[in-house]
Amino acid sequence: MKKVLLSTVLLIPFMVFADSQDSDNHQQKFEAKKQQIITRMQEGMSCVEKATTRDELKACKPNKKGHKKNK
Repeated sequence: MKKVLLSTVLLIPFMVFADSQDSDNHQQKFEAKKQQIITRMQEGMSCVEKATTRDELKACKPNKKGHKKNK
């Protein structure tokens, strides 16, 4: 029983350290994804602002035939 308790106590710092590294990695991925979305939104806004006709405005919206919304 003492060996199990001792091994558990000794492993806890390593487990906590591994979790903090995973959290940092997830945060970095989140920030990168967030920046990609912001960039796409800014590009879309720029396209809409430059559009002078309905066809140009339609060209700003990407065609998403492969994506279906769940209703």
